[in-house]
Amino acid sequence: QIASCHNQMNSTQDTKQMTQFQFEYSCALNNLASSMRRSELTRSEILRQRQNSDEQQPRPTPQALSGLAGLLSGRSSTLTVALGQSRKQLKSFVEVMHQTSPI
Repeated sequence: QIASCHNQMNSTQDTKQMTQFQFEYSCALNNLASSMRRSELTRSEILRQRQNSDEQQPRPTPQALSGLAGLLSGRSSTLTVALGQSRKQLKSFVEVMHQTSPI
């Protein structure tokens, strides 16, 4: 973009009177404004996508959340047979490890 600013400097009469510092400052200010516009567009797009995804995702029901809490706490009514068996095997393994470790 600085190259395009330099081309503009060569093409207009007014910029010939600018000092090099003023010209570079002007180019930097234009680049900053452009970057800020892109950032704002990106921010708007992200907010729009979040809003759309929030509308599409169903909210969990209280029943689903209580079922999940039961699963995480290990209540047997929410455990599958395989998960229950895995828990028993892990418990047995831990007991064996405690018996054989010289602590």
